[in-house]
Amino acid sequence: MTDLSNNNAEVLVKDIVHFRDDLFFEGAVQLRWVKDNPERAERAATNFVFHGPRYHAVHSDSPADGYVLKDTATFVTNLVEEIAQGREKQGNPFSLAIAGYGSGKSHLAVTLAKLLANPDTPTANVIRDRVARADNELGHQLSQSLELLGKPALVVPLDGMANFNLGSEIARQIILQLKNAGCDLSPVEELSPRFNIAANFVRRNFSLRQADFAEVLPGLNEVAIIERLDEHDEVTYAAVDTIYEAANGAHIPVEGNESVQDLIATVTSQYCNANGPFSGLFILFDEFGRFLEYAAEHPHLAGDSALQQLFQGIQDASGRARFLGFIQYDLKAYVSRLDRRDLMHLQRYITRFEAAQKSYLSTNLETLFAHLIEKRHTDFIDQKVLHNDHDEAEHGLLLQAVPEAKRLPVWADPDKFRQVITSGCWPLHPFAVWFLTRQQDVVQSRSALNIAKEAIERLAGQPSISANNVPTTISAADLLLNGMLPEFVAAEQARGGTIAETLQGILEERKALLSDSGRKVLAASAVGLKLGVRLPRQELYNYFLRLTAGVTETVLHETLTYLTEELGLLEWNPDFGQYELVQDAATRGQFMRLLRSRSNDPNIGDVGTLFVNFGRTLCNLAYVETSFAQENAITTQDWKFDPLFASSQTVFETIANAFRDWSRAVDVNEAKGRIIYTYVKSDESLEELRNATTDALNNELSRYGVAQAPIWVIYLQDSKERLSESLKRNLVLERGFSSEEKERYRRFVAAELSRAQSVAQEETAALLSEGHRQAAGFGELKVKRLTKAGQEIFARCYPSVVPFPFDGFATGSGAGSQAKKDVLELVRALVKGELNDEWIQSRPVRLRNRAGQVLANAWRILDQSGNVSSVPGNPKVKSVLEQMDAWHRDDPDRTLEQTRKALFSPPFGLNIASASLLLGLFLGRRVPRWRISVAGEACDVSTWLGHALKASDFDGKILGNSTLQAISEGALERWQSLIDSWQSASRHRQRLEFYRQAKLMEKEDPVPDEVLYKFEKLIDEALESQKQLSAFEHRSEEIQRELERRLQRENSIGGLSVCDRILGFHELVTNGEWEESHIEEVESLLQVARQWVAKEGPRWIERSVCRSPQQVADYRKQMDKAENTLKKLELPNLAAAAEQQKIHSISHVEDRFKYQSALAEAKQLVDVTSISSRSTIVELDDLRSKAKRFTEVLEEGGRNQMDSELQELIVQLKSLEGKASEMVSEHRKSLAKLYDAEIYSLDSAYQLRSQVQRLREVFAEQRDLDDIEDARRQLDKVCNDFEAWTDLSGGPEQVEATLGRAIAERCGELDQWCEQEEVEPLWSFQEIYKRFASERVAAVKEKAALWARGFIPDNESIQALSLEEARYKMNTLEQELPSYLGQSELDIVQVARESLSNRIAQLEQIDAREVARTWFKQLSGLDDRADHLSRQECEQTLEELRAAPEGLVSQEKETLAALVCRIEARLDELDLTDIVARIRRLKPDSLHQLADILNEILECNQGDF
Repeated sequence: MTDLSNNNAEVLVKDIVHFRDDLFFEGAVQLRWVKDNPERAERAATNFVFHGPRYHAVHSDSPADGYVLKDTATFVTNLVEEIAQGREKQGNPFSLAIAGYGSGKSHLAVTLAKLLANPDTPTANVIRDRVARADNELGHQLSQSLELLGKPALVVPLDGMANFNLGSEIARQIILQLKNAGCDLSPVEELSPRFNIAANFVRRNFSLRQADFAEVLPGLNEVAIIERLDEHDEVTYAAVDTIYEAANGAHIPVEGNESVQDLIATVTSQYCNANGPFSGLFILFDEFGRFLEYAAEHPHLAGDSALQQLFQGIQDASGRARFLGFIQYDLKAYVSRLDRRDLMHLQRYITRFEAAQKSYLSTNLETLFAHLIEKRHTDFIDQKVLHNDHDEAEHGLLLQAVPEAKRLPVWADPDKFRQVITSGCWPLHPFAVWFLTRQQDVVQSRSALNIAKEAIERLAGQPSISANNVPTTISAADLLLNGMLPEFVAAEQARGGTIAETLQGILEERKALLSDSGRKVLAASAVGLKLGVRLPRQELYNYFLRLTAGVTETVLHETLTYLTEELGLLEWNPDFGQYELVQDAATRGQFMRLLRSRSNDPNIGDVGTLFVNFGRTLCNLAYVETSFAQENAITTQDWKFDPLFASSQTVFETIANAFRDWSRAVDVNEAKGRIIYTYVKSDESLEELRNATTDALNNELSRYGVAQAPIWVIYLQDSKERLSESLKRNLVLERGFSSEEKERYRRFVAAELSRAQSVAQEETAALLSEGHRQAAGFGELKVKRLTKAGQEIFARCYPSVVPFPFDGFATGSGAGSQAKKDVLELVRALVKGELNDEWIQSRPVRLRNRAGQVLANAWRILDQSGNVSSVPGNPKVKSVLEQMDAWHRDDPDRTLEQTRKALFSPPFGLNIASASLLLGLFLGRRVPRWRISVAGEACDVSTWLGHALKASDFDGKILGNSTLQAISEGALERWQSLIDSWQSASRHRQRLEFYRQAKLMEKEDPVPDEVLYKFEKLIDEALESQKQLSAFEHRSEEIQRELERRLQRENSIGGLSVCDRILGFHELVTNGEWEESHIEEVESLLQVARQWVAKEGPRWIERSVCRSPQQVADYRKQMDKAENTLKKLELPNLAAAAEQQKIHSISHVEDRFKYQSALAEAKQLVDVTSISSRSTIVELDDLRSKAKRFTEVLEEGGRNQMDSELQELIVQLKSLEGKASEMVSEHRKSLAKLYDAEIYSLDSAYQLRSQVQRLREVFAEQRDLDDIEDARRQLDKVCNDFEAWTDLSGGPEQVEATLGRAIAERCGELDQWCEQEEVEPLWSFQEIYKRFASERVAAVKEKAALWARGFIPDNESIQALSLEEARYKMNTLEQELPSYLGQSELDIVQVARESLSNRIAQLEQIDAREVARTWFKQLSGLDDRADHLSRQECEQTLEELRAAPEGLVSQEKETLAALVCRIEARLDELDLTDIVARIRRLKPDSLHQLADILNEILECNQGDF
């Protein structure tokens, strides 16, 4: 090797390193190539790039996520060695290898298949050489294992991306391999004779039934069908079976045993023995996890039972069969992604494979780069690259800039970092390596390799040492500017983002102004933004830019000055700790100056007022929820604190308003508490304000007559004025810009608004944590958490609150009328005395459940016979009733409204629902009995209820006039009182005493019929108590004898069994039914046992040890039981000793397993979990539970470990839990908005239904799901109705009338449907449909008006129409008119028709006159020419004159008549001339005869004249 140490200036990069592009294979590889495309598979196998332990960065035995991290060369070598030694060393035949998407696991699977199937071929030799190139020792070891293997393996390649039946696919692959090897298939075919039967059927019947075969198997001839059957193709078999059934009336008989387990047994025994052609069976399953998901969703299609058969078959093969599955995640991650129903079906199979030997293939790009960059001169790398004075500082900066690198050993460990990244990947700079290997959303692994290859080739001719005497490197900026930028822009356009697009725009727009260093610094800034780098100091970020851009410190300083101050293309953001790219620099500068100017304007207003107006949204201050209701079994939504906002100037007025609102808040969903967030300026005295506030609170307490109230004040003293600045900026951004300014600066407004909100919320959280707060009647609150403080306030204000688990009020929609109606129905039944168990059971399911939950379970007002007891079993309810009795007994003039208001107030805190129900119980009890008077007049219960009960509450006016008078009781009452007290008796002797009293009382008064059943039942109970007392003595003596026996001879922890008997006896006598003497007798036995155990117990515990792992379960059970017994014996030290002994004995087994399991699962949870708006509440709750559980286990298990990676994992788990909680809150907000949504059109209904559908998925298995489902069902009906009514025909009046009738009928149907289905209407159908009808009628009106505007001309337009236009308009209006026209439009049409008709007549008259004038002009000169016309001309002219057009005036008509006479005269003249000529041609006789005739004519004419 040439010594380059003294001649580095002349050495080029290509002399030091060379990128081996000949070693990697282009394109995605698929395992199915092994059978479908052997040549391609062979080419891929010979091009697989192995990497060994040198650049692997982890040791082969380092566990990660429960797997063993291995490089590919080690993995393949170990696997082949285990296969070769399989029969001699029968280890675990199952292996699972995890590798992420795009990491080359399918490529490795193909390589393994070709290697094991053909170990003596040139292809195998190439693969061996590739392994040896990665590590020479491993290559030698692999060669030895292949020689030991001797024969090829029967490789069964399975590609899980294909959806197949597992059993059929394994059989098909095995048969193909056996046929290719020329083996006798009869042993396998005997397992499945049905395929041979089917093939013989085809041979005999194909020619006879060719049409049938062509129909079910188109395009296949006889030979092709038989070939597929020989390969056990199930699809072909099924098609042939249908023809077989049609021909024979039955299916092909199924004989033999076709299970995968039997197939593996046959193959390994027949073909993989010493004389067989194969060394063993190798099941190679790529994308095994993907197939598990398919099998879970489609178990019948996938043949999921074959998984179990596969497992059992390989396990029974005695080392001659092996399974290797490639997966992308841990199997538990696949399980977590499966639907619960699918999971139940597949769980029993998956858990089998959990026992597999697991490896993690660390084929990361970093190590791949290190192997593909061939080092021609390692001395240069060792002397120049690794001996860099700044290497340690650069490594520290990288870990600070990208904290996720701390989780990766190759990046976090300094030695591995130097070996793999700094040395292995040179000339790529470490920041360039990180940038290139962390852009999976932009470039795949193979694209990244090409980018690295091209970058090294560009640098090949450069000196290996740069001008500043450091090794030449390729920076991240170089990669981005030379090839990656277009891909980044395309990725952002597809997935969102503007970083690359902004950089590209700057580079193009400012090309002439940018130097090479300027381009690199801009690119480095984009890299930082893309990687999310945030650093606390600007100078530290500048160091990052220098390394990422690949420039010197001097060049960076000059370039940054130019880019920031002169061009304004970069701007340092101190809030985010990064530089921002500014494409429109001048505009942004103007925007920031304008924002600062407007924010500092003294006229902007008081900051306190801004807080009052914007504090809720800007500071994210909302309701303070407490668990008070949950802890007190209350399901109404009123136990929370409503936020109010004040400043130091308005806080006193706000306090007064808070008290007023609090006193009126009695509904089930009105907050009982008020929390006043008060803004305090930096220059104001908090102490003075606190004193003044105390006085204001005390004044209000006195006014309302209470000592304490759930109203508290939280002070936010803005000492740093950060909140003030955010409030001002928010106001300016929201309202301080004109529309033109908002448009001009639209690119920056949203970002600044977000920033102001972020700062405001951060500062508010900090101020809240200072804990400046005080409550009315409490003084200063010390509890830090708001929810805890609110809990304490409620508990102290309302100590006498009663449970109210009424499920109708459990959700946001619970304040609806149905739940309140149910309350009043119970009230009515109570007051009337109708309510008992039988009445409850006869009610609808909804009401039955609610009555049982509140009255029977919570208040316990029903006695054992199912009737209402005068003495409730719940002590709080009993106490309130007794107080109400006292009120009305002591003050007969007290009204029921006064009592109800008292129940609303401290210390009770009831709402209108619970107070109404309690009032009903108060009035409905049999003892004491009350008579109701209204305005001094007695009133029966039914009449009073008819007036007092409204639709959903009591009528306060009626209650205000209602008073009570006590009614004295007779015998019935005395008996009832005795029996009620008797029923409340809890002790045996008390029952016997009541029995004695009852017998005495029975002598005076017979038992009334009303209480006879109870009386007899109580007699039975008393007799049972007598039996219990007798049995006590027997049991006590028996236990004493056993204790004495144990005291004498017991020497093991088994002696605690007698203590358990005594403890059980003690538990019996302390159940409230026994006297003190009984308890003392048992406790004396217990004391003896306790002293005995205290003395002997340490020795017993010391002897109790776990002997083997198999005993862990039984031992733990035994010791847990002993510990529990010792605790009950009040021997805590011995219990702790037993616990410590148990822990000590099994710690090496259980503790290690628990911690490692939690660590692996936690990492997996962090890596694979993503939270989105589609995440369901069940998933989020499960995620929170898991994250919390893992955090607790890891914090406990890692308490003594200083492991930064563990601490980072814990931080990530807590962050994951927080994000899940935030998403749950967002889902809750979305649900709350649902009930306020308005529906006014089909589109709005569709949109709301889509939202409901999403909420159904999100709230699956939640208590809100019923409400959401009700909303969906109601929306379905609304949408169906809207769809049916959208296309109604007719005008507005007709549509309005039709919809009116339809809506009235439909609302009745829906109300009936809601009642029948017990669905509570979330919206008013009447209002929804009324809005829809208004919208539809308006739409029809608009449509009609639009048609009228387009087709009906007004009179002015008509008068301007031509004749043709008028006729066209008239024709249009005479056609069939649209059905949606209203009467007003039809009237307009009629008017327009008349106007058009007149216009047409007018225009036709004008046209006629013009035609007549033109025609008449043609007659000019006719008078002069008349005497010269021929006969023909005369006749033609007369014809024309007699066809004169209309429109001639009188004078023209006279002229026309004269011309007609002239022409007719001319014609007559022409006729006489003709007569004379003919006469001249007559003979003389004829002439004389004619003359006689003419004379006669003349004589006649003269006579006439």
